[in-house]
Amino acid sequence: MNIRPINNVSYSIPHFTGKNKTNKEQNAASSRLGITVPLATLIAMSPMTSAGTPNIPDANTANTTIIVSTLRDKLTDDTNLLKTERYRGNDGILRKVYYVNNKENSQKVKDIYINDDDIDGKRITEYKNITLRLVGDDGIEGKTFEFPQLTVQATDDNGSIYGYTERNISDNLAKFLLSDENNTNIRTKNITKEVRAGKYGLVNAENKNTRWTKVEADHSFGYPVAAWARQVDGETYFINAYSTDRNKNDYEVVTIQRAGKPEFQVAGLKNVTSSLIDAGEPIGDFSYNQITLLKNKETSFARIFNDTLFKDLKELTNDPRNKAFKLEDIEETQIVDHKGNIYDVE
Repeated sequence: MNIRPINNVSYSIPHFTGKNKTNKEQNAASSRLGITVPLATLIAMSPMTSAGTPNIPDANTANTTIIVSTLRDKLTDDTNLLKTERYRGNDGILRKVYYVNNKENSQKVKDIYINDDDIDGKRITEYKNITLRLVGDDGIEGKTFEFPQLTVQATDDNGSIYGYTERNISDNLAKFLLSDENNTNIRTKNITKEVRAGKYGLVNAENKNTRWTKVEADHSFGYPVAAWARQVDGETYFINAYSTDRNKNDYEVVTIQRAGKPEFQVAGLKNVTSSLIDAGEPIGDFSYNQITLLKNKETSFARIFNDTLFKDLKELTNDPRNKAFKLEDIEETQIVDHKGNIYDVE
């Protein structure tokens, strides 16, 4: 991995050829925000759920005078339907978008509704561009994940509000809101949410100023076996290997240390794929590489995101002398609500 030795211990890191595949954390059903939503409940409350790929419009008809009864019954008698757009998903479900006004001879659109076959309509109230920004416990930002989302409100008596993601509908709506036909009260927003990696998946972050807990001054990691240095974004990092039984033929502890900062033991590596969904359909997969560190002996953890260090540490998982940590593949499913907040699916 082209990192230079900084002591006299010779060491050759083998070329990475495989990885450990485990999924022991996938089924954990704990919400860090006090809300868990069973997947069955999500499906029940949102009859518009579909496959995770964008839908393709199959037809457009303008000046339609008939609207399906389930939606028509929720609208006022003087509603005039100006245009209907149809979108069919890969799941075969036909979705319709209705552009309406409440003035007989006006061509300005007052309200827009989404409707499935035989399902009550939902009025669009917001168009949002949401950005999730991953932040490590060291305050350093990792990857970002962006997607458009609509806020829709049910036209039935409970008036429930949902986040709804469907790429083609969102793209067409964004163009419409800039047109002369638009006379709606649909709000446009840009929402950025900082998220961290918790024990079982992404969690909402209040800020990015969390400090690492400093290791105890008298804490020893063991007998030094090897050490390397790596330059990352102008910072020098050290990777150190230790033997707890003074056997140079293997090592039970690996640490990383940013120059001038405390040294932390590597607890494990994770390839994480978080499948994000909302009340409309799957949003997409937010994938990232996570390094988990012990912050204070074995009492608490920090999670950081540095793809260069991750690659170096990943190569060590194939070293037969490594008894310090493993690489895991983790898959999880989480809900993003209409405010950009993340919750667990039970």
